[in-house]
Amino acid sequence: FSAVYPLAGAIALLNNLTELWADRYKLCRLSRKPRPVSIRDIGAWFTAFQFLGVLSVVSNCWLLSIDLWRVEEVSSTWLTPDHLSWFVLWVTIEHILLAVFLGLDRFVSNVPAHVKLAMDRQS
Repeated sequence: FSAVYPLAGAIALLNNLTELWADRYKLCRLSRKPRPVSIRDIGAWFTAFQFLGVLSVVSNCWLLSIDLWRVEEVSSTWLTPDHLSWFVLWVTIEHILLAVFLGLDRFVSNVPAHVKLAMDRQS
């Protein structure tokens, strides 16, 4: 732009310095950090994350079964099972993984013991 308008570089520099000053003023003087609020848990997000975990187990099992089904169709060295036995195999594997996932979720505490103690002391 300097060939068309020689002062463009100087005006752009002036604009950037002015914007830098204005942003610094807004961040340092006009905005404040929000006050932290103590809550017991993450609320509805916990259920959403649990649902996302179950959904990921199901979708990953089915994607893996589709991929392995295609590999077996291309490869002639493997015994190709019929559709029903393939479906039963992957439903069984999926249910085993879901049982492991839900079992770990049930037996492993969501809140560490030292955090529970600190929360009980506060209330």
